[in-house]
Amino acid sequence: MEKITVLSLFPQMITDALSYGIVKRAKGIISINSHNLRDWGEGTYQKVDDLSVAPGPGMLLKANVVANALKDLIDDEAHVIHMSPRGTPLTSQKALELSQKKHLVIVASRYEGLDQRVIDNYIDEEISIGDYVLSGGELASLVLIDSVLRMTGDILRPDAVEDESFQKGLLEYPHYTKPLEFENKMIPEYLKSGNHKLINETRFIEQLYITWLRRPDLLRDYPLCKVETTHKNPLTKIKKQNDLLKKRLLAFEKVIQEKRDG
Repeated sequence: MEKITVLSLFPQMITDALSYGIVKRAKGIISINSHNLRDWGEGTYQKVDDLSVAPGPGMLLKANVVANALKDLIDDEAHVIHMSPRGTPLTSQKALELSQKKHLVIVASRYEGLDQRVIDNYIDEEISIGDYVLSGGELASLVLIDSVLRMTGDILRPDAVEDESFQKGLLEYPHYTKPLEFENKMIPEYLKSGNHKLINETRFIEQLYITWLRRPDLLRDYPLCKVETTHKNPLTKIKKQNDLLKKRLLAFEKVIQEKRDG
């Protein structure tokens, strides 16, 4: 990743947000620029929108205005993205894929979006950050930028993200810090054991359990769910070490079995 360019009606939303955290650090490594679409607008008032040809609510960004802007911003290495609710869902894998591109050009549209002819002629892919609609693409663009920058390897160490949610197909395990006791609740016993192998194994079970509770859809493609029942269960030892984990794992295995039978 060498360069990120954002085209927006409110470029200040982008530049202000990029002044914090890892994205601020990234600006010293990767060129990140935000451009105002009105710079390519028409007439005295720099008009950028018009009514849709067919009946319907809202305005639409003018095809020639957006096209002229993109012609000036796109280079031979540009991968052009339009943030849209109808786009491909943004995932950890998609963020990793995009982090390999040299130049991302992100169109943060407003109103009813872009003229389809612009999408057909200039946009490489449309991306969505969720099943909901925002007032504009600026916030979605920032989500995309943040997720991509974390994957570049130049901003964070690779081991800093490898255990995060979705990196290995599961949600992340719980975290704890000092004091060991807080409001009559102690940290889990396994964390006090000093046994790194047990800690890693137990964290893995916690990942399975949290994923099963909150995002069971992720388990469809997780390798453990595809293991034949005749194979030796690699988690048998862990079940014997902790009754609570045993109960959780048994419930989890029941769901896996139901998926296999179904």
